[in-house]
Amino acid sequence: MTQARIGIFGGSFDPIHVGHLMLAQAALERFQLDKVLFMPAKLSPFKQKLTMTKAETRCFMVELAIQGNQGFEVSDLELNRPEPSYTIDTIRILKQQYPGVKIYFIAGADSIMELEGWMTFEELLQEVVFLAAYRPSHTRAQLESEVMRLNKKYQADIRLVDFPDIDISSSYIRETIMRGGSARYLVPDKVLEFIHNEGVYRDRQRN
Repeated sequence: MTQARIGIFGGSFDPIHVGHLMLAQAALERFQLDKVLFMPAKLSPFKQKLTMTKAETRCFMVELAIQGNQGFEVSDLELNRPEPSYTIDTIRILKQQYPGVKIYFIAGADSIMELEGWMTFEELLQEVVFLAAYRPSHTRAQLESEVMRLNKKYQADIRLVDFPDIDISSSYIRETIMRGGSARYLVPDKVLEFIHNEGVYRDRQRN
């Protein structure tokens, strides 16, 4: 029997955008994953000083964005845990929920370059396969070199996702909307409609 493969894609998703969706689809197909779990974070340990949109709002935007894709699901696991949320704790819970599953953790180049600063990162490297996506924050050569170094030093399994380094950020989208600009083509239409109808990026929606 083939071992089940689940991809984990965590983040603030404030808001989720087409870059997130394209990366998740690429990982789903390239590594033959059974599904990708989008896991909105309640509060990232690396973003504790930032103001974030309400967790329920961000989660709902993800639900809107992935409608119709049978390979995508939303998980509220991190939203229901005490903050701040650490990846290793999430992985331990998932291992209990999905016995015997092989977990693939999708991460951008910036996360890979900072991996040794994560809590109990060495244990994490033994528990999951990291899928490293190119990002404009670092050159391809820098990411490839770091992946080789980490794999060798920690006997890790970090694999590169052959995916174009699209320079789209949630912060840029928020700023664009706040100044009255259009975020069309940057986020799915259903998400953009929800943002405008609900005034998501007005002060009343921020934590």
